[in-house]
Amino acid sequence: MKRTYLVVACPKCRGLLLALQGRKTRQCPYCGTKMKLTKTEVLWVTSDLEEARSILHSKRQDRSGLMTANEYQKQISTDF
Repeated sequence: MKRTYLVVACPKCRGLLLALQGRKTRQCPYCGTKMKLTKTEVLWVTSDLEEARSILHSKRQDRSGLMTANEYQKQISTDF
């Protein structure tokens, strides 16, 4: 049976994490909140674990406003 992965946001701290679809609860690794997955904001759904990890990384980066090393290199090369 193929697994389905969810990218979810903790309702308390807004931390982003992965969860398996079909599970009822998940504990946030950042603040410890035990959340009901049926009442948790789902940001992405996929059956591909690597895609889920990539989306999670991308969404975390979007929230943090940080640049990747490649983005930084492009920016400093155009500044001069």
